[in-house]
Amino acid sequence: MTTFAPVYLPLWDEPIQVEAGDVMEVEFVRALSGDGVHPDYSAVVRLTTSEGCVEATASSPYEPAGFRQGWFYRELFTARRRSVQGPADVAAAAGQTP
Repeated sequence: MTTFAPVYLPLWDEPIQVEAGDVMEVEFVRALSGDGVHPDYSAVVRLTTSEGCVEATASSPYEPAGFRQGWFYRELFTARRRSVQGPADVAAAAGQTP
């Protein structure tokens, strides 16, 4: 099996404030893609804060259904044309704080 590891899996559209004592549980899953060679990756995340519990899922398939599906990737590729220097610039382009 070959491998490619996703560098970033965006979970939430908006930043979530966390504090000491908050708990994040993450389950990573790797499974063979449809071609039987390359892996698909996914993550299921549960974040428990003093405000409550939120869950999120993210996936990184070897053969995605479409290009620029999520807000992060739409902004990343749009921002790259604007000479983005790093993740903080991408977050700023999306109107978010890093």
